[in-house]
Amino acid sequence: MRHVYLHVPFCRRRCTYCDFSIAVRKRIPAREYVDAVVQELRQGLTDPGREPGDLGAGVTDPVGATDPGREVLETIYFGGGTPSLLPPGAVAELLTSLRDVFHLTSLRDDFEVTLEANPEDVTLETAAAWRRAGINRVSLGAQSFDDRVLQWMHRSHDAARIAAAVRTLRDTGVDNISLDLIFALPTMLERDWARDLEQAVALGPAHLSLYGLTVEERTPLARWISRGAAAPPDDDRYADEYLAARGLRLSVLRGLERRARRPPLASQLRLLVGTPISRPRPGGPLVRRCDATLESRRLGSVPSRRRLRPVSRRVPRSSDR
Repeated sequence: MRHVYLHVPFCRRRCTYCDFSIAVRKRIPAREYVDAVVQELRQGLTDPGREPGDLGAGVTDPVGATDPGREVLETIYFGGGTPSLLPPGAVAELLTSLRDVFHLTSLRDDFEVTLEANPEDVTLETAAAWRRAGINRVSLGAQSFDDRVLQWMHRSHDAARIAAAVRTLRDTGVDNISLDLIFALPTMLERDWARDLEQAVALGPAHLSLYGLTVEERTPLARWISRGAAAPPDDDRYADEYLAARGLRLSVLRGLERRARRPPLASQLRLLVGTPISRPRPGGPLVRRCDATLESRRLGSVPSRRRLRPVSRRVPRSSDR
């Protein structure tokens, strides 16, 4: 196993579009959660049915040494839910347990460790504690830079908080920052997608993840639509905003290179999920499957009845040139 995803299910509230496996709690049961994860990790190692190599034995570690007896990770991803609701001490304890289980080096930047965070949870104290624990990449759930849209989404932050969180993360040594945005929102919101893209790019993130809105059963959005209080996403708007995001690849290149704080930057942007497709053919591969391995680099086929799923863009590392 080279990549580990830890799901942290806790949230303060459910967003209008969310059908993820979450638990809305006033009190975050951090102690119980950490104990359960650590126990599961240890049981996985001692499971008599585990095949040799299930946890990555024999793979080459990030610094180039190969040891058949070592369990080596390349990435750890705290997703949710809202992982930033965990106390920093809980995040540190989980990372320590993972290092112990996989016999990892104590050097904190030998592999990528991502924490999903809401902008309102980013303070100087928490960001500094995350960095000390070993977090070196943060994925911020921005979603939009329009306060009206954020309120409609039931988000707890405002637009100003996004930029403040980015500055705080950089001040504490976290330069590898990703921003999430959602497109194809209902027309009634009058959301300016181009403006949101421009504001996101102006912050110079290392990565943008762009998600098309889908209506899932048993969500607040689905209930609003069923009783006529909201209109479903418009297919034409969905296509237009998807294509506008695709066009971002060339138009913002120089701006990203000029503004981004994380050197070095490569000479082009590309889809994280694979080589950009200039003219998707009917029924052909479009984007990754929603159940694909986290941030997979391969393209999956999406049935024509399904809407497009996440479109992720990044600035490649210099090794991608």
